[in-house]
Amino acid sequence: MLHYIKHECADTREWLIILHGMSGDLEQNKFQINFFKEWFNLLLIDLPGHGSSDLQEEYTCKNIADAIDRIMVRESIQ
Repeated sequence: MLHYIKHECADTREWLIILHGMSGDLEQNKFQINFFKEWFNLLLIDLPGHGSSDLQEEYTCKNIADAIDRIMVRESIQ
């Protein structure tokens, strides 16, 4: 499972998923958090091998998308 954090806004059901750039982690998005948290629920994810996420399988777009999907299912995010 990838490391992630959520910020929930009481005024909306809309989710914004924020992914960091290569060689970063979710902490590099602190300015986006402060800006968007007033209007959206936020899901910030450390990609595999970055930040607090382990690299558990081959680093491919499909594996990353599948891991993000598992988080969304776990958290009931549509």
